[in-house]
Amino acid sequence: MGAVDLSAKLQAAGLVLLGLLLLLIHRRFLGSILLASGVLLLVTISVYPPLERIVQHGNKKLSSLAALAIAWALLAPFYLILFSLAHAVLAFQGKDPLRLKFPSAEATYWVPVSADDGEHPRRLY
Repeated sequence: MGAVDLSAKLQAAGLVLLGLLLLLIHRRFLGSILLASGVLLLVTISVYPPLERIVQHGNKKLSSLAALAIAWALLAPFYLILFSLAHAVLAFQGKDPLRLKFPSAEATYWVPVSADDGEHPRRLY
């Protein structure tokens, strides 16, 4: 009995137990679907063993898609809300830590070069 065999049988047993639990709390439709799918998975794994590898491959793909969906559903709004609120707080306080606002129309960030340094640039490049 390999790791894939145990994993697929545990998944089938989990579906059966969850289906029975839902049936006990009077959720008949979802409980019966989970119970039937668990029993069907357990029977097909017992009858056709190569199905275990297909189930394992499907589980990998499904869990990868679920992780991606959860990441976008939770982290993207959290990032947007957090940074928008932080920007609003800094703007309300009048702080500009990144110096995004230019100081004035006369100000410049060019470094002045004095002509008396002895070397007049003839070739810039």
